Amino acid sequence: MVNAKGEAMDYNLQTRIELGEELPALGEYASMTLRTKLRRNKLWNLYRVETKDIGEVSVPYSFRLRYSKASHAEGFPMANICKAMGHSQGVHLQKYSKFIPNGTSEIYNNTNKAKL
Repeated sequence: MVNAKGEAMDYNLQTRIELGEELPALGEYASMTLRTKLRRNKLWNLYRVETKDIGEVSVPYSFRLRYSKASHAEGFPMANICKAMGHSQGVHLQKYSKFIPNGTSEIYNNTNKAKL
């Protein structure tokens, strides 16, 4: 991942989980819990300032947006992204369609090259 300045960042999420860092509770109030936990987190607050400085807004939902965008950029099939995010393709198209690359010409060019 990169920060607002384009610098590489590693949040060490896997390591943090392995070390037993407490994650926000899941369930009925998961979004409120996550929002509260983030508001108390110094790194998150610094990130919010950075994004505000460049005219962007960071909210907890930004994690889902970033996940979708990165998954599409890597070329994962939409069905797999939807499964990982826990929603249907219809919901995905409604909320995240701006991240689906329009690679129609590339697909046809690659197919045509393969047939030569």
